[in-house]
Amino acid sequence: MISRRTAYIISDVFEEIFTHQTRPYQTWITKVYKDPLYDFLYQNNYPAWLCNASRQIYDGYRGVKIFIMKLHTGETQFNATPNWNWTEREKLGQQYLISLSKDILNYISKENKNLSKEIIELKDTLISNLELDGFIYKDNNLLSSEDNILNTEEETNILKELYKRLNLDNQQTAFHHLELSEKHYLGKKWDDSISNARKFLECTLQEVANAYSQSVKKIQLPPDIYSKPVNVREYLEKEKVLETKEKKAISEIYSLLSKTGGHPYIAKNDQARLLRNLALTISQFVMLRYEGILKVSR
Repeated sequence: MISRRTAYIISDVFEEIFTHQTRPYQTWITKVYKDPLYDFLYQNNYPAWLCNASRQIYDGYRGVKIFIMKLHTGETQFNATPNWNWTEREKLGQQYLISLSKDILNYISKENKNLSKEIIELKDTLISNLELDGFIYKDNNLLSSEDNILNTEEETNILKELYKRLNLDNQQTAFHHLELSEKHYLGKKWDDSISNARKFLECTLQEVANAYSQSVKKIQLPPDIYSKPVNVREYLEKEKVLETKEKKAISEIYSLLSKTGGHPYIAKNDQARLLRNLALTISQFVMLRYEGILKVSR
């Protein structure tokens, strides 16, 4: 799924390519290149309603940008889908955003020598954001690398809701690490991205253990357990929050997150993306296990 973060970058790319700003007097004037935008959509086989809707974009700052962003929310396609609900419109918007990403990346690659430095830089930013959403741009195609594995934006929202629902401590610290993991990935700081994903997992395990001790055992978790990741995992196993095989698997994943380094058989960005997703998935798994225990113990 294309996240809002990526939809925003897509809109930046289209705004940069299909608008032009001039300042003939004291005020900046933004002109939308409506004919080139219409031609782009027409040549890439977009439906007539979308081609024609592009001609209705107002001349002004953010006109093209808002047109693209509203595909994500379903608003751009509202008039063309009068009998649809908003979920259906958003799904259609996802299809168009995926296609637009591929087509605009191909356009930039083809017109590379004639485009500004800003557009070329935006291309790299878009590719990184798409990778974080689970898409790989290769050979003029946009391939879904993990469409059925993990939607990172949806996963983050689920994790935040679980943290809140379970009343776990240190939510701000935990999600600060998760945000840094995303930020470093987009900045191509692969090791830092993995490190912060590991810290998010570590924080989740700590707070689940601490919450279990207080809610179920009615005692404060000893500091020597709370402060050491290995002791936290052993505690969760001892208290049957995790089965032995689950604890062993998490320990191996934790070790992998701690000692990655370059691998000759996988690109660093793929390694960072997949390991980050592993950390998020395991974090959700542990919180759901704890939630299940709470329901039984009450």
